[in-house]
Amino acid sequence: LFCLSCSIFILYILSSVVFFFFFQAEDGIRDAQESRGLGDVYKRQVDTVPKKDKLSVLTVDLGDAEPVEVVTNAFKGSPEQVLSYIGTRRVVVARIGATVEVDGEPVVIKKTNVGGKPSFGMICDSVMLGWAGGSAGSAALLPEEFEVGAPPPEERPR
Repeated sequence: LFCLSCSIFILYILSSVVFFFFFQAEDGIRDAQESRGLGDVYKRQVDTVPKKDKLSVLTVDLGDAEPVEVVTNAFKGSPEQVLSYIGTRRVVVARIGATVEVDGEPVVIKKTNVGGKPSFGMICDSVMLGWAGGSAGSAALLPEEFEVGAPPPEERPR
């Protein structure tokens, strides 16, 4: 009984260490700042997800050859209301491969389906960016002076 308990404990420690190194390796492969970029809603394009009232699909220009689609619940309302709310500001997008903190845990962003639509990133809030102020779940928006594709600032602009 003692050895069985020890084996389980050792296995638990080893799995925790492997899990920890998994996230360390991701951080080492790709700098988190390069993985998050400022995006502009491409040609003012926002769509809805059928039968999912709270989800929007933003087509976002991150300064790459092709814009990406990101499914999010960070905005409320019709596509017109979302575009009006964003205005000319930039959204902060965690690209595929970026590591962000969600509920105190590191999460590696992957291509996923949200509401049946493919999503190629995540709209960041100020908590994910480590900024003081702002609230969880509300998209971090920056003035248009910030360059598309650039990493977000270390602190929330005032």
